[in-house]
Amino acid sequence: MLIAGPTNFSLPPGQQTKLSHTCAVNGNETMFTLFPHMHQLGVHIKTTVTLRGTPMVLHDGDYRFEEQYLLPVGPIAFQEGDSITTECTYQNPGPSTVRFGESSDTEMCFSILFRYPRGTSTFCTGSTEGSTQGDGGRSIDGPACAAMGDTGNDVGVGKFCSKGGGQCTGNHDAALCLADYVQGNFGNFCTLQCQADVDCGASAVCNPSKICVPSQCVSDGGTGALP
Repeated sequence: MLIAGPTNFSLPPGQQTKLSHTCAVNGNETMFTLFPHMHQLGVHIKTTVTLRGTPMVLHDGDYRFEEQYLLPVGPIAFQEGDSITTECTYQNPGPSTVRFGESSDTEMCFSILFRYPRGTSTFCTGSTEGSTQGDGGRSIDGPACAAMGDTGNDVGVGKFCSKGGGQCTGNHDAALCLADYVQGNFGNFCTLQCQADVDCGASAVCNPSKICVPSQCVSDGGTGALP
């Protein structure tokens, strides 16, 4: 799967909020199914792909958390530099701000596309210029995991990076800088999504949130439990 959408936003209480996120595809891939995904506050979602400069709407419809669906598309041949735009509308009637997260009581805004070939990164991590992504995500307590100059392991997990610094681009398999998705000092390293420890390379583990974390950074049993 290729997951396209923001991971650092918040929804103020008692109002409607609209988000828009655009990312660039990093390689040649063919998409054949769309899974629009939000949680309980989502009311509308739109997915647009732009292929060689020409936009094409894949889906534009109301959303109900109780009625999720997979939509056959294409197949659509993407090339490097083509983009995916996800637009989400929420209605938060409650008294509290709701943030991005994996729980059904938090929110997501994802266009999840099934594709071939498999690809090396689960998230669509290309340029997001012009995207509305909110306030930088939830905080992870703990000291910085990586030291400046750390080069990471055999797949790049643990390489030092900074928010918006681009240090993970082209970095083996670990093309995501955790600092781009969460707040706090801990996430200053390159990572990737995983299913098991073997996906994370040497001296790294796949934590319960399915994110690769350098082994030395989870030795206290606390900060490894990323959101």
